[in-house]
Amino acid sequence: MIWLGSAMFFIFGLLNINDPDWFIWLPTYLVISIMPLTSKKKLPLSAQKIVGNIFFIFGALIVSGILDTSIYDQTDSTMTGLLEYQREGVGLILGSFWLFYQKL
Repeated sequence: MIWLGSAMFFIFGLLNINDPDWFIWLPTYLVISIMPLTSKKKLPLSAQKIVGNIFFIFGALIVSGILDTSIYDQTDSTMTGLLEYQREGVGLILGSFWLFYQKL
């Protein structure tokens, strides 16, 4: 199960390569995909949960519109009722859940 979820977030990172803000989302999704695969000796569970909480806070701020990551002048396309930065915020929240509930 861990491999499947990590592969999903790795693909999310790869899908952001052609975005103007790729340098934010590609490393973020790669961190989310790699952290659950590391051993408990190299990465304690408490550190992973701290990173998950930080990602959740940023994701909630992005989705609510308080923290808008559209730093480039780009047109936001509405898909599934969400703007692009809101979709990225939802992805960040999902990633935080993934980090928080792994290795229990």
